[in-house]
Amino acid sequence: MTATTINELTRETFFNILVAGDRPAARSLVSRLLDEGVSPAELIEDLYWPMHEHLNKLRKCDQISTLAEHA
Repeated sequence: MTATTINELTRETFFNILVAGDRPAARSLVSRLLDEGVSPAELIEDLYWPMHEHLNKLRKCDQISTLAEHA
């Protein structure tokens, strides 16, 4: 485990950025995490994959449109 871990606030921030379609902000957040010592594997396991599952669940429950999911 690294000194910086991906916590719920980071996931929530990333979710809001993704739903807003703000790609520069998403890249900035990921760059900051990498700079703080989060490994690429941790990004996949603790941020990308859980976010993918969360967005997919919201889409299946009609709480988010496919268009917003792929913004």
